[in-house]
Amino acid sequence: MTLRRELVAWVAIILLSVWMLHPMLTPAHVEGFSASIVSLALHLNASHLTDYDRLHPANLEYFTLSRLGTVAFVSVLTGPLGVSGEWAMRLTTWSGFLVLATSSFILVRRWTNASSEAIVVALLLIPGLSESAFFYNDTIFAAALGTTALAVIVMSRRLVAATVSGVLLGAAIVARLDAALLVPAVVLIGLEQHGLRRSFWTRASVFALGVLVPVVSVPAALHATIFDVYATTKHAVALWGEGFRPAQHARELSFFLGIPAGVLAALGCSIVVCCCWGECQRCSTWWHSARSGNRANC
Repeated sequence: MTLRRELVAWVAIILLSVWMLHPMLTPAHVEGFSASIVSLALHLNASHLTDYDRLHPANLEYFTLSRLGTVAFVSVLTGPLGVSGEWAMRLTTWSGFLVLATSSFILVRRWTNASSEAIVVALLLIPGLSESAFFYNDTIFAAALGTTALAVIVMSRRLVAATVSGVLLGAAIVARLDAALLVPAVVLIGLEQHGLRRSFWTRASVFALGVLVPVVSVPAALHATIFDVYATTKHAVALWGEGFRPAQHARELSFFLGIPAGVLAALGCSIVVCCCWGECQRCSTWWHSARSGNRANC
């Protein structure tokens, strides 16, 4: 009976997935960034990168450096592998979604006791994940690399895993500079696994060396550094006048999570707060007992 229920549940999930995800079969360019990636990749293969925009060199510098990892990946598909620009973006988008969804599943499975069915449904209910491949974009490629880096280092405590994870995160940073925001998550995972013991510092050093491999080598291929990437991106953001806007960012976060996932996140946060409050209460009781000399309650 249990096996039959699981089978029915998975059939329902598969049908739901097909219905919700079918728009990714026909992705399209909805902004200039994705089209620029294809154009830059083709110019790079032809060794005429400077011809991308001779009238506005700043566009060449910004679009190339800020999406360098994705441009390099697409150039491999359109160059040595002979894939068309359209199909190169499709393969990048589809493979990025597959890797992002798989690594997200692994992370949630590792950190919770939820069933596989519940995890798949929860991921489907997050628009930021389920709808990420409906249109061409470079974000999904960087996110796939970054989450895979987290999944690798969570699944294994070996030095090889730390090296691979570092290379993946470095590649994600080259693809999109904001992938560097995942570094604190890696540190927290390492502290959870090892504390501040020697093994933590050893793996941290190996991980850092892995990160440096793509961060140094990929920009160097265009006679640039990661600092040039940062400077160019910072200058572009300043020109756009995009300052910190809490209301706008909160609205975008709500779009990313969606209503069902937002409710689940709120419930999760409330549980964490309750647990922390209970821990604080126990610490307070211990402190007062220690001060009063009542060691029996300590």
